[in-house]
Amino acid sequence: MIDLSGLSYGVFHAQVKVNQLYGIVTTGVSFQGLNIDIGHLRHIRWVKDDNPQSAINNKPELTQNGKTATQNRWIAYNRARGQHSSAMEHAVPEQFWVDRNQCRYADENGQIKNPALPQFNLM
Repeated sequence: MIDLSGLSYGVFHAQVKVNQLYGIVTTGVSFQGLNIDIGHLRHIRWVKDDNPQSAINNKPELTQNGKTATQNRWIAYNRARGQHSSAMEHAVPEQFWVDRNQCRYADENGQIKNPALPQFNLM
């Protein structure tokens, strides 16, 4: 795949609440939430081998929907890159704001870190 990135941009928003003493003196701020949306990702992408006679383009499962194998490979790559980009939208702010010393979490190997801390359930 040939993947050339272009100008990309998005929005990052941190909502804060001002803490005041008697409604006059500001004593600090507390973060209420974060929002990130990288809505404008631009790329020029195409498959390196778009020859219909190539072995990679002769797979019957790549042409079942009426499109060429090259088009379907391009679509599959773009879907995978889109999922990766969405995951990075979540991961980048987490690196800045989540203190792993105060969280119970599983590392890359599946081992529980800080097991003495309470487990948080979303259900």
